[in-house]
Amino acid sequence: MLEWIVSSTILTALVILLRYALRGRIGLRFQYGLWLLVLVRLLVPVNFGTSPISAASGIEQVQRAGAMWVYRSSDANGTPEVTVSGWMRPSLQPAEVASGPMPHFTFQPPNTPNGWDASTVWLVGIAGMALWFLGTNLRFVRRLRRSRKPLRVPNCPLPVYETAAVETPCLFGLLPPAVYVTPEVSADEKTLRYAVAHEMTHYRHKDHIWSILRCVALALHWYNPLVWWAALLSRRDGELACDEATVARLGEEERAAYGRTLIALSCRKPARLLVTATTMTGGGFKERIRLLAKRPKTTAGIALVTAVLMVGAVGCTFTGAEPENAPEEPADVEVEHEPTTIEDGRSPELAAALEQFTSPDVLLALQRSEQGVSSLYDGSACPNWKTYAAQLASYRYEPAVMDVASSAVVWLYPASETGTYRMRVCDDAEYVELMLEDGTIQQFQATNTNSELLVGDLVRMWFDEVEFYDQLADGATLYNQGRDEIAAAQAFCRILEEAHQSVADDSHYYYEFVRCVAETAEEETKQLRKEGTLGETEWAVSVSTVFVPGNVDAREMALAAGAVPYKGGDPAFPTGAYETTRWVRITQTADGWHGELAAAGW
Repeated sequence: MLEWIVSSTILTALVILLRYALRGRIGLRFQYGLWLLVLVRLLVPVNFGTSPISAASGIEQVQRAGAMWVYRSSDANGTPEVTVSGWMRPSLQPAEVASGPMPHFTFQPPNTPNGWDASTVWLVGIAGMALWFLGTNLRFVRRLRRSRKPLRVPNCPLPVYETAAVETPCLFGLLPPAVYVTPEVSADEKTLRYAVAHEMTHYRHKDHIWSILRCVALALHWYNPLVWWAALLSRRDGELACDEATVARLGEEERAAYGRTLIALSCRKPARLLVTATTMTGGGFKERIRLLAKRPKTTAGIALVTAVLMVGAVGCTFTGAEPENAPEEPADVEVEHEPTTIEDGRSPELAAALEQFTSPDVLLALQRSEQGVSSLYDGSACPNWKTYAAQLASYRYEPAVMDVASSAVVWLYPASETGTYRMRVCDDAEYVELMLEDGTIQQFQATNTNSELLVGDLVRMWFDEVEFYDQLADGATLYNQGRDEIAAAQAFCRILEEAHQSVADDSHYYYEFVRCVAETAEEETKQLRKEGTLGETEWAVSVSTVFVPGNVDAREMALAAGAVPYKGGDPAFPTGAYETTRWVRITQTADGWHGELAAAGW
């Protein structure tokens, strides 16, 4: 959206400048036609191909210049720190984070701004403008229909009405439009003829359609003063073009009389900008009279220069940035493709890093090439973290050149000052990259003869589970006192639903639709209490879940966990839904009710 805003603003400004620079030097219809490019750019938010001169390239350069992924600073004790912000847009090149001594890492995951974000404000503004636009035109329609009287005008294919509800003759409507004139205009035969001829020219130019599209552009870009200025100028240029074409149709001998008619109507107010009527007094009266007398023409030289400028403007504002070639690896970063091997090809450093994964001392961060580090979590904040760490250590690692492109990368970091590694693993890949304290990079290919799961998929599943359980932890306390376990379980169901829809949209836990219902499980609760699994203030609750997986990985994980196609027949649930049952532990403590998903094996 930012590219659309910037490119449309640039094109609008260029056409405004060109309009004033060439005023009186080009034909009025040619001048009016320049606004068509602006209208298309304002209404179409997509780019057409790529270009080296695209405004989008400039936007990317500004973003990269103003946003570095890693910031180095020192705390009060002089300990170097690195803060990773989710609003940054980093490169995927490891050299940008591999240089310098290994600092202590302090991570700051991105926070959602309080209140409305920019897109919400934009949509609310569009809705407000649309209501204003519709209300203004509906009121105008009602006034016209209450007061209009049919008027017979020979040789006019459109209906003509006399009404006191308009200040000036105008063309209004869509299928089909009609010409409206004031009683004063209808009383004078010559003025009526010129007014109808003027509005018929608007009709042939399709200005009644362009006026609607102009209002749509204003609704979409309500926040941009340049667009409002352009709307006023384009409407004025539409009147200039209409004057030129009307005189050409009436004949040169009528030019002076037509000009006198404009002078006679000069005291009348034009319709408001959001009313889609084309009026005979559309502003810029002095300019209209002057240009009507001057009769500007477009010379071949000016037409050529204008065409070249507009082609350049289109190439700059209608195209996206060209994809960059992968940057070469910096010369000062040493890449070891043949590290000292032990056992199955692991270097001593990799063996130490994998060993450190088995302690709760690792942080997981998800990085996207377009969004930067979107979130970061404690690697031990999920029930199966030890299993993931053990499986990661069970792979066979061999030195290899890491040649893989991915839109998502999981980084693994030490959570304390004693950590001496940084590792990245790409989605759907069998490669890992280890960065050491001195900036050295080691690359490995990881295989597992006991599993078809790629190492990238394993680490991504680890991150997804940590992210999902972090969302659940946000709602750990359900109520204070005064509710029963079923009410608390239903509250937990809402938290569970929100967690599935708040994780990354390519997460194994992402559901685009989910509904959870809690049911009592008294017999199970008694049995588990008898076994000592549950305490006296703990309850087992069965949660039935109907959901639609948001991606292939989420679907496969759900099926592996026992989900089956939904056959309940409730029309409120979308087609293609699945259903499953999960157990929830509800606990009552001194500070209120708590809920958590029960471990497997209940």
